[in-house]
Amino acid sequence: MKKKQKFPWIQCTLFGLICIGVYFGAGESNQSNNEENLQQLEEHLQQATLQCFSIEGEYPEDLAYLKENYKIYINEDIYQVNYLYQGANIKPKILIMRKDTVHEK
Repeated sequence: MKKKQKFPWIQCTLFGLICIGVYFGAGESNQSNNEENLQQLEEHLQQATLQCFSIEGEYPEDLAYLKENYKIYINEDIYQVNYLYQGANIKPKILIMRKDTVHEK
C-alpha cells in the first residue's frame, strides 16, 4: 500500500528554490571568470612590456611586436586593446575594453 505524502508542495518548492540558486550561482561564477580573464590579460601585457624593456632597453612601439616576439594572444572577439606608445623609455599606456567596461593600467 502506497503511503501518501502530506505536503508534496514543500518538495516542489524546495526543488524550485534549489534550481533558482544554481542558476544565479552559475551567472555569478561566469562574471567572476570574465573578470579573472581580463585581469590575466592585463597582467600578461604588463609583464611582456616590462620584459621587453628589460631585455631590449626600450618599450615596444606597438602591440603587434609584443604578439610576435613575446607570444601574447588576445581574443579580439572579446577584447579591444589600445596600446599607446609614448617613447622608448616611457612606459606605454594599455587600455583594455570589454563590452561596456574599460580598464586602464
